Amino acid sequence: MQRPFLTAATLIALAIPLSSAQAQSAAEKILTQRFEIQIELATSGDLQAQLDVATAYQHGSGVTKDMAEAIRWYEAAAGQGSPVAMEQLGSIYHRSVAWDDNSPEAQAAVAKATEWYLRAARLGHAGAQNSLGLIYGFGDRVDADPVRGRMWLFVAEANGHVMQGSLMGRLEERMTADDLDAALQASKVCLDSNYDECG
Repeated sequence: MQRPFLTAATLIALAIPLSSAQAQSAAEKILTQRFEIQIELATSGDLQAQLDVATAYQHGSGVTKDMAEAIRWYEAAAGQGSPVAMEQLGSIYHRSVAWDDNSPEAQAAVAKATEWYLRAARLGHAGAQNSLGLIYGFGDRVDADPVRGRMWLFVAEANGHVMQGSLMGRLEERMTADDLDAALQASKVCLDSNYDECG
């Protein structure tokens, strides 16, 4: 009597991984089909599809991971004025180098990241504003400018981005009360000008 039970239990145990593998295969097929639809839309100029295709290439979702293709599609979306694409481009270039790499290549990558962050920040992207604040505030392969950095962090905060208190404290330790006031005043000018006068 135990033998049929063991056989049934064994069959059930063997069927579960098979079902899981089949489910994974089906999910991959759906992602691939979705990607094929999105690439057609992206090619025809659909902004959201361009962002979706770029993200798929960036993370390898439904397609082989390919950062060059991700950049190409983010650039297409950025060309249509997408601050999300601009911020993502900044992030890709910024993260492409180690934090302690001061080589000319790393400096060029951070300069390119800063350009993209600035474009997104001027369109109101709080994440890009925060990234600029950190780059300028701590002198990440640029000349440190704590006032300019804190100004961008004030702007990012006004747009709902919350920064870690420990980083803020480290930056503010480098600043005088006058520096903080100057950063606050500059952030008000920046916000009031709809990001046209952000220093």
